[in-house]
Amino acid sequence: MDSSSLAVNPGETRVARLAVIFASLDQPPTDYWTELRDKGSGRDLVLIYVDRACSLRGTLAKRPVNLQLTRAGLHWLEYPEPGSDASVMLVDAPQVVVADLLESYISG
Repeated sequence: MDSSSLAVNPGETRVARLAVIFASLDQPPTDYWTELRDKGSGRDLVLIYVDRACSLRGTLAKRPVNLQLTRAGLHWLEYPEPGSDASVMLVDAPQVVVADLLESYISG
């Protein structure tokens, strides 16, 4: 999450995003892009943690965000379909989450 494009109120709120990283212990370091996906709907998901009730406003992955999180803890965010101008939404926890490997290698 790019903090320059996302305003958090109150400002002292700590926000963390769960990152999914692929690594192989028997291979040289390689970077992979992964994402969380709701297996039922096929929608992209992000799992975040906030340490207090807060609001999030701005953009994530070029999609508008205007959310009110009413409690501390873990929250699921769902990205709209690619090409949509819909906002990122707060959603209930999915039944099944998969991690999709999106790109096989990113050169440094």
